[in-house]
Amino acid sequence: MSKATQEALSELHGVVAKELTRRINENEASAADIGAAIKFLKDNHITAAIEDNSHLKDLKKKLDEKIASRSGKVVPLTKRNALPAETDLDEILEGIERSAM
Repeated sequence: MSKATQEALSELHGVVAKELTRRINENEASAADIGAAIKFLKDNHITAAIEDNSHLKDLKKKLDEKIASRSGKVVPLTKRNALPAETDLDEILEGIERSAM
């Protein structure tokens, strides 16, 4: 069996991205689809700066509220208005992915 060409792999990559986007945009995405989309972005080194994205800021605020209500204790950030590191966001997203499955 021969290996797939770069062109074939590139086409498959595009098809996967379009299908995941379509499912999410049309509210057809399952928890597994959302997890696959998160993994797809992570595997392709796609990141976003929370400072530049109001949706991520809102998500962070909601996650912080949920964490605070569950644990009953809040660990203050060391800097005023500090944002979590990329590794912290990865842990949050992984937690969401695990809870969705």
